[in-house]
Amino acid sequence: TSFIVDQHWAYDMTQQDIFYEVEPLIASIIPLVEVLSQTNVLHEQVQHASIFSYGGQGSGKSFTMHGFGEYLGISYRSVQRMFELLDFQAMY
Repeated sequence: TSFIVDQHWAYDMTQQDIFYEVEPLIASIIPLVEVLSQTNVLHEQVQHASIFSYGGQGSGKSFTMHGFGEYLGISYRSVQRMFELLDFQAMY
C-alpha cells in the first residue's frame, strides 16, 4: 500500500513552523469579496481545505493538532486566524 501526501514535516518542527506552512490554506477558505468597479458587482471566490494528521501511536498527532498548555496546536491557531481574517474583511 502506498499513499500520496501534499506535505510532511520533520519530527523537530514546532507548531509555529507547521502553522506557517499551512496558513495559506486557512486564508484560502475565507471568501474573497472583490468589488468589480466598472459593474459594481460582488464576486466571491471560495475554496475548501482539509488538514489532518496521520502517523503511528505516540508520534505527536494530537499534540500537533490540539496542542497543550502554552503550545497552541494547528486547530486552535487556524480558528484564531480565520476570525482575524473575517474581522479584517469586515472593516472593508
